[in-house]
Amino acid sequence: MEKVYYYFRNSYFFSRRNNKHSIQKVSSLKHNILIESLRKKLAIVNHQITDTTKELLKVQAVGIRATFSRNNNWLDRLQKKFYWSQIQESSLFYREKLIILHKERKYVQSELDRLTGRYWNKRILRWIIMLAIFIISL
Repeated sequence: MEKVYYYFRNSYFFSRRNNKHSIQKVSSLKHNILIESLRKKLAIVNHQITDTTKELLKVQAVGIRATFSRNNNWLDRLQKKFYWSQIQESSLFYREKLIILHKERKYVQSELDRLTGRYWNKRILRWIIMLAIFIISL
């Protein structure tokens, strides 16, 4: 009997990486506190994403204005060259920040879904949508 148990324990389904999704018993008070803290964290991350997107749009607007400016004297060209490098660096910074914030939002939303019991519903729905897109694309 021990050999069978040891074999299953080391198999793919019982590996250590799947233990974080196991069913756990949690008290309702702790459960509610965790849900509220995750909702607050999600609201903060969404606000940060909104602010970062606004800043990125402002930087892109400045870049467009600098690109289509009509002044062609040497001082304006030199100024445009200097500002263009600053605009590119700023734009890259905001894009990277947005990517990080979107990953963080996805993680927090996933944890919130696990605690509220909607994780598997959303995951199955995502699989169905992917399957439908695959079938439509064929």
